[in-house]
Amino acid sequence: MKNTVSEDKLPLITLISSTVFIKWLVKGISEIYEELGRLFRFKTFFLNELESEVESEAELVNTLYSSDIILLDIRGNSPVVETIVNTFQEMERTNSDLFEEKEIISLVGGNSEIRRLTKMGAFKAKKIPGSSDLQVEEDEIPDLTDAVRFGKRMTKMMKVMGRILPFKVLKHARYWGLMMDYWVYGLGGVPENHKNMLLFLLKKYLGYEGIDVKKPIKLPQFGIYDPRLEKYFEDLDDYLGTKYYNSRRNTIGIFFYGGLYFEQSIPIVKSFIDFFEGYNIIPVFSDTLTNLEAHKKFFFQDDDTLVDIVINLQYFQLNGGPFGGDSSETLKLYEDMDVPHLNPIIQFDNTYENYLNSNQGMIPINQIIAVVMPELDGRYEMQTVGLMENLGYSKKVKADILEIKPLKNNIQLIAERVKKWIALRTKQNSEKKVAIIIYNYPPGEDKIGNAAYLNVSESIKNLLDNLIKNGYNAEKLDSSLTLSETFIEKGLINLPKYVNNKRFSGISISKEEYVKYFKTLPKDMQEKVMETWGIPPGNIMVKDSKILLPILKLKNIYLCLQPSRSSDSNNPEDYHDKNLAPHHQYLAFYKYLEKKLDVDAIVHIGTHGTEEFLPGKENAGYFKDFNINLIGNLPNIYYYHVTNTSESAIAKRRSNALIINHAGPTLKDSSLYEQFEHLDSLISQYHNLKQKSESLNDSEHIEDLKAQINELAQSLNLNYNSMMDLENKLYTYKTSTIPMGLHTLGKKYTLEEKTDLILMILMNSIHKPPEIALIESKFGKKYPNQKGSLTRYLKMILKSSDIDSLIDYIQEKDFLPKLSEENHRMFIKWVRKLNIQINTSGEMENIIHALNGGYVEPGLGGDPIRTPEIFPTGKNSYGFDPRLIPNTIAYKRGNTVAERLLEDHKKKYGKWPETVSVVLWAFETMKTGGETIGQIFNYLGVKPVKNKAIWTTELEVIPLEEMNHPRINVITTICGIFRDTFPYLLDLLNQAVELVSQLDEPIDKNFVRKSINDLKQKNIVNADARIFGPPPGKYNTNLTNIISDGRWTEEKELAADYINNMSYSYMKNQKVKKSQKAFRENISRINLMSQIRDSSEYHITDVDHYYEFTGGLAKSYQEITGKKANVFIADTSSKEIQVNSLNETIKEASITRNLNPRWINSLLKHKYHGGQKIAEKVENLLGMAATTHEVDNWIWDKSYDQYIENEEIKDALIDNNKFAMMDLIKNMLQADERGYWEATEAQKNNLKKLYLDLENWVEMSF
Repeated sequence: MKNTVSEDKLPLITLISSTVFIKWLVKGISEIYEELGRLFRFKTFFLNELESEVESEAELVNTLYSSDIILLDIRGNSPVVETIVNTFQEMERTNSDLFEEKEIISLVGGNSEIRRLTKMGAFKAKKIPGSSDLQVEEDEIPDLTDAVRFGKRMTKMMKVMGRILPFKVLKHARYWGLMMDYWVYGLGGVPENHKNMLLFLLKKYLGYEGIDVKKPIKLPQFGIYDPRLEKYFEDLDDYLGTKYYNSRRNTIGIFFYGGLYFEQSIPIVKSFIDFFEGYNIIPVFSDTLTNLEAHKKFFFQDDDTLVDIVINLQYFQLNGGPFGGDSSETLKLYEDMDVPHLNPIIQFDNTYENYLNSNQGMIPINQIIAVVMPELDGRYEMQTVGLMENLGYSKKVKADILEIKPLKNNIQLIAERVKKWIALRTKQNSEKKVAIIIYNYPPGEDKIGNAAYLNVSESIKNLLDNLIKNGYNAEKLDSSLTLSETFIEKGLINLPKYVNNKRFSGISISKEEYVKYFKTLPKDMQEKVMETWGIPPGNIMVKDSKILLPILKLKNIYLCLQPSRSSDSNNPEDYHDKNLAPHHQYLAFYKYLEKKLDVDAIVHIGTHGTEEFLPGKENAGYFKDFNINLIGNLPNIYYYHVTNTSESAIAKRRSNALIINHAGPTLKDSSLYEQFEHLDSLISQYHNLKQKSESLNDSEHIEDLKAQINELAQSLNLNYNSMMDLENKLYTYKTSTIPMGLHTLGKKYTLEEKTDLILMILMNSIHKPPEIALIESKFGKKYPNQKGSLTRYLKMILKSSDIDSLIDYIQEKDFLPKLSEENHRMFIKWVRKLNIQINTSGEMENIIHALNGGYVEPGLGGDPIRTPEIFPTGKNSYGFDPRLIPNTIAYKRGNTVAERLLEDHKKKYGKWPETVSVVLWAFETMKTGGETIGQIFNYLGVKPVKNKAIWTTELEVIPLEEMNHPRINVITTICGIFRDTFPYLLDLLNQAVELVSQLDEPIDKNFVRKSINDLKQKNIVNADARIFGPPPGKYNTNLTNIISDGRWTEEKELAADYINNMSYSYMKNQKVKKSQKAFRENISRINLMSQIRDSSEYHITDVDHYYEFTGGLAKSYQEITGKKANVFIADTSSKEIQVNSLNETIKEASITRNLNPRWINSLLKHKYHGGQKIAEKVENLLGMAATTHEVDNWIWDKSYDQYIENEEIKDALIDNNKFAMMDLIKNMLQADERGYWEATEAQKNNLKKLYLDLENWVEMSF
């Protein structure tokens, strides 16, 4: 059957494939060529190469036109899908004869558009019925498992009918089913299937009828496959009867793909087995639809868990895999199993070379399906264990041949970690050694145990008590000392400012001992360390050639201060710089815990440390990543603030952390105080008198009150246009939600605190059920009345145990708004459910459970007011599902923010702003579901839709006539955490800009197009870049450290640092370029800047990153243009959105928090840590003043009055934390010296005297 036709006349078969594993296909082609001759040509396009433009779209289109048979393995949505579909639609319309000649065959069922393209002979897939039209809501990830099962039933039926009734249509429909079987089971481990697939095509569609073709060989949907035996098992007892199972050993479950990825998973399974000598292995495969059944059948025996841990090598959530499924079934299964579920990653479409050169570690869509989605099930530890190895180029298929190669060093490290997790399940608690690590940034005496909204001192004491109660061999701390005092007394300080090293009583290790640890690092890692820090032992925390480690031994518990990141406590280049290798003391600290002490686990306390920010990949880490290597084989359990899901994701993905989230403090309204309260009282008197006015004397009294109000308002720096305007300001201040102090691990909220918290949720949350919101509205519109009635009602509900008696009592007394019994019952049940959730937080219980090697249930993180579903805490935090960003509410609220800003600008200036900017944080995106994304989409005039796939979001252009404004050019500045946690959204935003910039619209209606054209005319490189951020490997600028250390002479240095660090453009296909000229040009065009403040816990003076990102941009604009920036803050932290100028927002934050005795005193209840937090806020004011000049002089005066002149607060602050008081004074003096505050001579002298007194105390004490 040798062919004599010239090469270019041979039929062409083209494969467009999601999988890059085509080894068996190439082998099949080679054998056919040898046995039958060159009967056809074959060409391959890999989907990832088309998406990254390694292969051109034009080449693909040309090939589709010239191909005889097109094979499509496309499983999700992709821009390439649109190209393929459009090409065939155009072909059918303009050259129907050519179109009809082709056979188009979808080999998998992942994409409905691709599947419907299938045409084989007389059969056309678009004519067969579906299970139903998929209606996907924007806030819903649909369960497609039933639809997929329906599709499989249809395929099976077509194959049967085609065999029984071989009509042309049914016959070819049957052939389609056979083609899918050949392809899928070929990838699943039966190489000859791919050869027979090609032979089948030759016989049935290319005219070679004499060829003998075997039927596809199929595999079970799920079962056990042990590569040592090269045998399948469908019965557990049969497998347990083999020589490889011993009931006296610990058992490890390995769960991997059946079907498409079975063959490629086997090398990884083999490699894992090699590292588990002495352990039972149960290697279970499944085709994803049967994942739950596979777990239940093979990981349980007699209803008891058979395994001690599961290594899951699949992507997606467990139930239903890529097709979705009820996740509650998975959580129930995992709770029943109660073992850790680790999630190493096989990268089926990434080569070793690409991986090593990648900062991200994987492509954006894979981050969603291989990292984010498993996290929703509570899986963690996601290092790469397999990559594609390039075996060379094949002329036969015109593509590289790749196959999976185990990453053995990573597999070995994971295997050691698995053994450690199992040891936690088998050891007695009394034998376990645990290292508790607390944060010390910046290093020194003033920041020991610094953490977000956590009283670390009391938390550590509670944790030690809990460990002792549960049988751990631990020693309590001296109850008369705070944690900081304990460390200071013993000289256990990193880079102490005041304490002499002679007091050091921690652990010191010799140079020789450290060098042994150092030599365990790969050579290139050793070289990176020595390039920066010299030869061991370096000069940080070194005395007499010994490295000092601030570790306090409490029997089997080790209380540790995490080392600094540099030799300089405030070097702005060092902290969170992922390009800076750790120094020798840092390395010695973690290696000593792992190799010398051989602790069983480490527990990091509080948000957040620095280990997870060491140099390394963002996801799917490598054993040579410092962040992975230093954690080593130690289980890493990390207490993290529930609100901060973005940075907890970093800890989880970069340091193999199991997160246990903790609550923040309760929240309540700010209320008014001092002169603000008096002003409110005067206004009430004014209105009362005005309503009762009957005489001339009343009129005079009214005018007198009006004058008093005006005078007092002016003294309080409250500018207003009308009495109503002034009332609205006071109402905002009065009702603003503020946090009350700090949280202590293991401490439950009191009844009063719970009442306050639930009240704030009721009055401010946008996520409470609509029916509850309706009932709440019946309690009145006036704030004091509504608050009073609700508070009384809540206390009664929380105290009562009998709903019926409570309802009878309320209705009998008639002191609450009239509600039906049904409404009472509904409201009470909702409150009681929320109360139970708050009460059952398991922060202490789950640390013990984690240390016992148990499963910690995943839980949504977020703001407690916005999203009360975060309760109970004590769970393994996850963030908002990125597939749903922006969700419907976030999209609408982002729209509201954008519309208000634009309308206000037009009203003030008479024209639309052409260019605006937004600051985009992962911190906000994860909590809001994407309000800033919604704002950007509104500016551009696009909307998100889900038409084609459940894994991705598409964009539709909103026609100009449906918009309220032109398309606005929007410059987006991002933080590094957004870049690393949401690369998929970066792609989506770039798509939006590209989509809008290519519209054929007038430039006075499309400012995006206008701006890009202008920049191109100026020959600006990367003129179409609209997203800017820090360089890969860095999360932010150096501004916070510069401000903290006072290391600047002129403000232009602040702008220079911001521009230098933020001028990296993030473009299509993850291309990153240094684009300083483009960034400066874009900054100069900004008419309006804004940022969203989304959290009730954090105001803009609470977090230094607000002045860093918004302030840094404003300062850069001023330096470039010579004009002051037009900056606004959109407050979306409650149900009512507020949009105010930056100046007004700083004023509100200062009045409601920094200057508010209620807020100050709530912090001062927390010894040492409360003072830390107050001093931080004053430093943040300095940062805002330096970058924006929007901190009014009176704010500094009032700060002085509260913290220095107010003897009660001053004494309490000094008693709380003398070091923090010194920091506060230094920053106030610096504000004066730099011209941000016009302090009087008396104020300055008083501050200096107080500082000297404190300095003398330090010298005498230390």
